[in-house]
Amino acid sequence: MNAVMLELVPWVREGYCCSQLLMLMILRAQGVENPGLVRAMGGLCHGMGQSGGACGLLTGGAAALGYLVCKGASDEAPYPMAEPLINDYAT
Repeated sequence: MNAVMLELVPWVREGYCCSQLLMLMILRAQGVENPGLVRAMGGLCHGMGQSGGACGLLTGGAAALGYLVCKGASDEAPYPMAEPLINDYAT
């Protein structure tokens, strides 16, 4: 099993879904905690609202990329290629 999978196993055992796992990995890499954001990502589990729609990896991945590259405050600028980056991910 590779290092990333080994890192995910404890969180999977705790019941986090794919979209939450993606955000937990980003937050850990940044050295920050944000339980509210991780809870919010839970809304994307198993397709939005557990609808069986678009997978949490797709929607959660787009949200995770947005967290990293999109505008988040009035004094911030988005990464110039934010939209194409997220579009490429979705494609």
